[in-house]
Amino acid sequence: MNVDKVARWINNSKFAQKTLRAISDNPALASAGISFVVASLIRPSAQSLLPIKDDKDKKYTIASSVATGVTELAFATAIFIPANKAIQKTSRQLYTTAKDTIYKENPLLLRQVKSLSSRFLKLGLLPVTSWLRFAAVAPFVKLLFGKDKEKKSENKTGGKLDCEG
Repeated sequence: MNVDKVARWINNSKFAQKTLRAISDNPALASAGISFVVASLIRPSAQSLLPIKDDKDKKYTIASSVATGVTELAFATAIFIPANKAIQKTSRQLYTTAKDTIYKENPLLLRQVKSLSSRFLKLGLLPVTSWLRFAAVAPFVKLLFGKDKEKKSENKTGGKLDCEG
């Protein structure tokens, strides 16, 4: 495929331009959307084909991937859409300010500020999103695979298990 054709298509396509602008305006949400597709659909499909011998390990591996995609998308939607609106409002005010600043009527600089603001917010909230992701793994195992039936050891004497020896 010719690179010039692809570049012309991107430059002339309204769909491509709208998509790129949306990604540029909120990279954290775009990243979460892509992560959702990869982590919730593609990666678990590939993991289900892996020769993981322990069934429980396989279930937790797949559930961990799905939990990653779902929690990141949910958190991004809950936090980054409202944050993006605030960033957009601030950007508009900086663009139209009466004061003579470096942001006044400088759309390129403001686009970079919006992108960096969104990315730094995502980085700042990374510990919270990671905690949510790990907390969601066990519920996703139950949701995806049903109740885990663990093998119970039989104690024929009816007493407690001896921890020694």
